[in-house]
Amino acid sequence: MIVLLGVFFIVLLIISRQRQNQLFLHQQILKQSFEKQLLQSQIEVQETTYNALSIELHDNVCQLLGTAKIMLNMLEKQSKHPSEMLTSSAQTVGDAIQEIRTLSKSLSKEWLTQFNLVENLVTEIKRINAAKKVMVHFNKGEKLHILSNRQIVLFRIIQEALHNAMKHGAPNHIHIDISTTNPSLTIAIKDDGKGFDTNKKTEGLGRLNMMQRVNLLNGSITWQSPGKGCIVKLTIPLLAEEM
Repeated sequence: MIVLLGVFFIVLLIISRQRQNQLFLHQQILKQSFEKQLLQSQIEVQETTYNALSIELHDNVCQLLGTAKIMLNMLEKQSKHPSEMLTSSAQTVGDAIQEIRTLSKSLSKEWLTQFNLVENLVTEIKRINAAKKVMVHFNKGEKLHILSNRQIVLFRIIQEALHNAMKHGAPNHIHIDISTTNPSLTIAIKDDGKGFDTNKKTEGLGRLNMMQRVNLLNGSITWQSPGKGCIVKLTIPLLAEEM
């Protein structure tokens, strides 16, 4: 009887431990699911904000700049010998209008519905290179088969990486490489800027946004600064329908 009671209690203990483990695992799954839903909601709010900003830029700011350009053009026509500064000002306003229209398009909801990472990245790079402050080089690699909603998230990550590099690193060149090796996609953004001290734990809003978006894709991201410049490398697993 003592042996049977001992075995019975051991079995109860094992069953109890298994249930506790299952409960803990279930709680972890629920927690991860909640965190992902929260991140998704935050990103949706950001995209809604982007769309509102896109409308404001197109319908208000561009209209004001357009009026300014018309006035400058009228001054040019009225003057027999328009000054170089006046001509340059009209051209600068025209360039600003074009830049804002391109930026407005990249923030609009309609643009998101037919999103293509490579095409829009090329457009973004042309916009950056036109300013002639830094040259961005893009190795497109093979055609991507990533789902459009995931491509948007990747685009925002790359955008943030470019913005951080230009803001903090002051580079002359930035290289973007995208490669696919089943079962994962790897993106590397390398610059020749001043780099940073990897021993200092600095996580600004930009880096936090990137980490959250990568987490949403179940991927990983690293920052390296080998003396000079910075290398941002992110890897995401491909879904079955993307291979």
